[in-house]
Amino acid sequence: MSKPIPKWLQVRYAALWKAFRQQEFPHDAARDVLREANERLVSVVLSALKRTGWLTIGLDPGDSRKRRYTLKDPLTVVMEMGESDG
Repeated sequence: MSKPIPKWLQVRYAALWKAFRQQEFPHDAARDVLREANERLVSVVLSALKRTGWLTIGLDPGDSRKRRYTLKDPLTVVMEMGESDG
């Protein structure tokens, strides 16, 4: 179930969506897109997006210690939000 997310998180989701759409991406690429030097803040953003249901996390097939991230399509998120309201 998706929930509305705060404006600060929406802005970061939009930046990541513009860069990756539904392609998988690593943490480092998210840091570059968000222009954030602090790794912890990038992790906070990615964790918050996962909690709201706007992002999924999987393991990197080449190195299981690393994670790969995939954003949900905005239309899907909006539709899910509408379903949870009813």
